[in-house]
Amino acid sequence: RVLLVKYEAFATNPEAEVRRICKFMGAPYSAALSAGVSASSIGKAEVPDIDPDVLEACQQLADRLDAARESAA
Repeated sequence: RVLLVKYEAFATNPEAEVRRICKFMGAPYSAALSAGVSASSIGKAEVPDIDPDVLEACQQLADRLDAARESAA
């Protein structure tokens, strides 16, 4: 099983994402797991150069995982 976790979603809504991760793993949620997570780092670092073929392969995989997650919901 695979759970796709997007950094931006985790950083902007940590409680909901950690709850989703815990549910996926069958683990109890604790507020301490999402304490201190902040969206302040989003967009601050330069995006590294990624080979266009690798970037395309990653995007295709992310799209497939998103579609699978949506159809399972």
